[in-house]
Amino acid sequence: VQTCALPIWWVTNRADGGVEAYVEGESDAVVRVERSLRMGPPGGRVDDVHAIDEAPVSGLTTFRIVETY
Repeated sequence: VQTCALPIWWVTNRADGGVEAYVEGESDAVVRVERSLRMGPPGGRVDDVHAIDEAPVSGLTTFRIVETY
C-alpha cells in the first residue's frame, strides 16, 4: 500500500485477527491498493481479501487508525 498514491481512509485490526480497510478514490487506484493488500506485508500472510463496492463517504480527508473491534 505504501507505493500507491491513494490514501486509505481508515484501517483497523479486528478481534478475529483480520484487518479491515476502507479505501476511496479512482477505480484504477483502488484496484492497485486491493492488489497490494492481497500480497500483504513482507513476512505476513494474507488468507483472503473481500472487496465490496460502496458509495463514497463524504467528509473524509485524512488517514485514520480505528480501534480494534
